[in-house]
Parts: sequence; C-alpha cells; structure tokens
Amino acid sequence: MRSKAPRVLEIGEGEQLRILAPRHARRLHRLIAANRVSLAAWLPWAEGEVTLAEVRRYIAEQRRLAAATGAVTAGIWVEGTLAGVVALHRVKPAHAHASLGYWVDAGHRGTGLAGRSAARLVRHAFADLRLHRLEIRCAAENRASRAVAERLGFILEGVLHDARLVGGRFHDEAVYGLLAPPAAS
Repeated sequence: MRSKAPRVLEIGEGEQLRILAPRHARRLHRLIAANRVSLAAWLPWAEGEVTLAEVRRYIAEQRRLAAATGAVTAGIWVEGTLAGVVALHRVKPAHAHASLGYWVDAGHRGTGLAGRSAARLVRHAFADLRLHRLEIRCAAENRASRAVAERLGFILEGVLHDARLVGGRFHDEAVYGLLAPPAAS
C-alpha cells in the first residue's frame, strides 16, 4: 500500500502540490505568520507565534512520517507562490486509513483552491496509496472547511461535542468520512 508520493502533483493551470522540503521552511514560516490570526481561530498549533525552528522541525517530522507511512504534506503553490498546505496525516497503513487537512492563505480563500488541492490529494490517496478510508475533522463552526469536505463528497458521520480546545474554549468537532470508490479499493 505504501507508495512514495511524487514530488509534484499537478492541480490545474499554474497550481501544484509540492512535497514540503527543508528549502520551503522560510516561505512556510512567512505564510503562517501572515495568516496566524485567522488560522488560530481553528487550529491550536497557530495560537502562539510559530518559529522558523518549529517549521523546520515540522517539515523534518512530516518527511519522516512520509517515509514510514506514506503520509503526504504538500505546499499548495499558485504561479510559483506558496499559498497553503494540504496533508494526508495520521496514516494508518494497517487499516488503509488517513486524515486529510488543509488551509490556504487569506488571499486565496473563497477561490476553490483548498477544494482543488484536497481533491487532488484524495485522488492520490485512493489511486496511488490504495487507502480505503479518508477522514476530515474540523471545528463544527468552521463553515469554510466543512464546505470543502462536503463538496468533495465526504459524509458527515457525527459531531464530537467539546472535542477540541482552541483559543481557550472548547469547540465541537465535525467528523467527515469518505470511502474509496469500488474500483480503487
């Protein structure tokens, strides 16, 4: 089941997913800093300042997980500019299962970029990695993330009450699932 992800996955005209590498650390650090306030509303890791050293450790850890499990953490690039991140994480090869996460910078929100990027990674997960199930978990109040999941065909499987602590308060967490199409499983 484990298959090494190509370094670049094409999304569309001028849009690519590129596996995050150490050389991307500074760009990713700048992108996180520019979007930290809006990201911190939903993502606990963005609540405080994220240092360049933390970004470097994150990329190194994601590359280690990629080698061990087939996890994929990719930068979303638009016309050569880093615009967000999409990832297959919590990959469980023994169960052919993974979680999907995504975020894009403020200038690309509402353009469909998150959805196109996530859709490309879903195709890779089912066709190349031969995963059977994908899951998206997001704050129930995060309408934008939920809309991406729903447009991709993920089914709302439930809401976990007070399941995530962000910004000093508990949020309900929406859990979405998607199974591989019969031909891909």
